[in-house]
Amino acid sequence: MKTFQHLLGVLAFAIAPALLPEPAYAEDPDTEATASTYFSVDEFRERRARIFDAMGENAVLVLLSEEAKVRNDDVDWPFRQDHNLLYLTGLNSADMRLVLIKNGRDSHAHLFHQLDDPMYEKWHGKLPDEDTLKAATGIENIHSGKDFEGFLNLLLKGYNTQITKGRKYAFEKPEYPQLIHAVRDGRATLWLPLGNRRGLGEIKRPREVAFAEKFTARFPDLQVANISPVISSQREIKSEAELTVLKRAIDITVEGHKAAMLNAPVAEYEYQVRATIDYLFASNGAHWGFPAITASGNNTSVLHYAHPHERIDKDGLFLVDIGAEVEHYTADVTRTFPVSGTFSAAQKEIYEAALTASDKAISIARRGRDIADIERTILDVQADALLALGLITEKSDEQVYMYNWHGYGHSIGLDVHDTLDRYGKLRTGMVIAIEPGIYIRRNVVEKSDTYKELDEEAQERISKALDKYDGIGVRIEDNVQITARGAILLSAAAPRTVAAIEDFMAAGMAAKFDPQQYIYSRLDN
Repeated sequence: MKTFQHLLGVLAFAIAPALLPEPAYAEDPDTEATASTYFSVDEFRERRARIFDAMGENAVLVLLSEEAKVRNDDVDWPFRQDHNLLYLTGLNSADMRLVLIKNGRDSHAHLFHQLDDPMYEKWHGKLPDEDTLKAATGIENIHSGKDFEGFLNLLLKGYNTQITKGRKYAFEKPEYPQLIHAVRDGRATLWLPLGNRRGLGEIKRPREVAFAEKFTARFPDLQVANISPVISSQREIKSEAELTVLKRAIDITVEGHKAAMLNAPVAEYEYQVRATIDYLFASNGAHWGFPAITASGNNTSVLHYAHPHERIDKDGLFLVDIGAEVEHYTADVTRTFPVSGTFSAAQKEIYEAALTASDKAISIARRGRDIADIERTILDVQADALLALGLITEKSDEQVYMYNWHGYGHSIGLDVHDTLDRYGKLRTGMVIAIEPGIYIRRNVVEKSDTYKELDEEAQERISKALDKYDGIGVRIEDNVQITARGAILLSAAAPRTVAAIEDFMAAGMAAKFDPQQYIYSRLDN
């Protein structure tokens, strides 16, 4: 009977697209270059214009697309574009290059893309032609990907890049004479995304490093500079179009959480809840931005629980960490709820501790605050709660870290952990995920150096508290938009207080979770 109920629950979400208004999506299914629902060509032009300004005079920026990756044998992973290229062109195409040229102060964009390949189209579908690429990106200079390296060689040698055969190029004036003089005088700059700091250490980009070494060997007077911090800083602030697409992704994610809260009590296995979420995302025109975490019972205290294969603990908590992705922009929202529909006393105490930290952190998030203040606030609130619960014996970060295993959160956008200077300040237009977590695992606590250094009396006090709370993991993650006046809670519609969660689940259980009734009732509102 339970299996039948679960199948009914999954199948009923076939009409889930009606839960959220579906935006019109202007797409040509026969080409890789699709018209965006959210982003105009002018937005891509404006983004490139800001990069051109940052490059200075007499400079060349080269961005290389990601490479298609083989999963196994002749099966490929779905292709995912380099996010800097996505940001500046909107194209999710392999074998693509973007070259931005500053000739003195004049700006010129060149796009290299796969063109007119019948063998490729035989297997993969129609390639976009030059006019389609121009219309999608606003870039006038479109070239075949095969001409990329030859173009750069001619450009940096000072020849006309339009001439690629024979000796005729020697008698043609170069298109970019000021750049050429700068190259010869050692005043020209080759910009590449060589790595980016997000407060967590250097992110290496070996392809770009090798590219820089190759071209500086050919042109030793060429200066090399890293464009990554420039693009990263720009990506931190979301435009109105980016806010719109992120809100769409968050709305779909919220519906995924509601589906999980109603599905978990009648499902048998963790993966069945995950399947319901994945289907809801797909039926609303989205995809997952990262594999869903659907963890039951003791698994709620496994941070990246990747294999949801266990039976659902009907008396335990259930943690769902998910993010729908819309046009490459990803939400990231986490909820933890009791499968039974009612928090036990111990579960409620830990949940309230995490919720208080979340509320306090969100309340201080506003333009001009140090990003580090969010984490400091979470640690301080959790210290008060954990001390009151007997899980620590003094309010020190070291003791809190026995239960708090990760930072305050992160930015969201093209990456689920999007570009962010963690040591900077909050700025208007940022969208960040705030995710306090409390994870209680006896083996983690008792094997920690912090616990081992405590005296016997302190260890006994903590051990007694662990008898009550061991195995409880709670994470509450919300997406907020930063403004001058404070944070806008974009994920508020996903039940997050104890009362809201219990009331929402009770309403579904009272109807014995008839998914069709749930969906139709929402359609009437």
